[in-house]
Amino acid sequence: MQLTISVDGPFEPLPAGGAHYVPVVQNKKGELDALRRAPGLGDLITPMISVVGPATPVGKLSAAQTRSWVKKIEEAVGRAATYVDISRLDARNPIAVKRGSVPVYERLFELAAERGMKAIPVARVGSGFEAHNDMAAGAALRDHRGIALRVPIQGIVLRPGSSFPSLVEETLSRLHIDPAQIDIFVDLEFIDEDLEIDAEDICEIVEGIEQIAEWRNTVLLGTSMPASLSCVPQGSVGVLPRREWDLWRDVRGEMLGRPPVYGDYVVQHPKPPSSGGPGMRANIRYTAEEMTVVARGLSVMEEGKAQYTQLCLDLVDHDDFSGPQFSWGDQTIADCALGRIEPGDQTMWRGAGTSHHLAYVSTQIADLPAAS
Repeated sequence: MQLTISVDGPFEPLPAGGAHYVPVVQNKKGELDALRRAPGLGDLITPMISVVGPATPVGKLSAAQTRSWVKKIEEAVGRAATYVDISRLDARNPIAVKRGSVPVYERLFELAAERGMKAIPVARVGSGFEAHNDMAAGAALRDHRGIALRVPIQGIVLRPGSSFPSLVEETLSRLHIDPAQIDIFVDLEFIDEDLEIDAEDICEIVEGIEQIAEWRNTVLLGTSMPASLSCVPQGSVGVLPRREWDLWRDVRGEMLGRPPVYGDYVVQHPKPPSSGGPGMRANIRYTAEEMTVVARGLSVMEEGKAQYTQLCLDLVDHDDFSGPQFSWGDQTIADCALGRIEPGDQTMWRGAGTSHHLAYVSTQIADLPAAS
């Protein structure tokens, strides 16, 4: 008979409850730079950081690379609670250590513990994640901070007679973690404009999962940011709807019980981009009330970085520009538009867009009236 492991202690990664914000960011330089400068980190914002592996699969990852990943994350978040997941990596990929080798996902939490970080592992509902989930449960048992359980709504094909709640129950039975120490992430991932989904559908899924147990928190996660910005003509300023924000507000208003915490993928598609390639167009993504303003330029290879100055001018002149004092990202955009700093590569503008987004969304959530 296997016993359920209860994680001791009152650790709470989302202390503001429904007024909190969970952004999912990749461990890219620009996004980590923005996170390090984010207002309210730990108080209003608890990030999930996705450690992204190489675009081309490798047999082994170096110990130095893994240490570097954790070091840069710790420099960005300090002692703030942080969910840590992986992308484009096999959790079992071996990392060489003195005692032999350790799977990469397990090693990430060992290194985080050495640095005194408040890292929270992420398990996943779905087939093929058994080893990953065992490592996540092991880290939760050792570090006593609970666990996140990600439920990818679009990424799971339900078998006849099964449901999302039943799959959650199956995964819970393997984790052996007290539900009171589990944060459920209902993950819509990319919400295509043609996808027919409404608040009632989401409420039904969330309420069905919440009936299973008294979870520590429930988070609704998603994004409308496509993998490609070809929908915005090059050399123009366009807008993309923030369906994830609209859906969350509707769910918040319709939920009978405790509404879920808001989460999104900031200004990126859920799947990590490639290195960009020769066809990449310069772009800056700038969050507004119910849309993302996209200033899109021409080919970076052909036109170079100088064109970002004009993109910054376009944003500063836009009605939705929040002003240079709003965030580090806004200051960067204004300084480049005025010629005070040289335009950098896309890493710089991923950081600027992420910085503005973090400040904007956390302000949006804080300004909402309390849920009834």
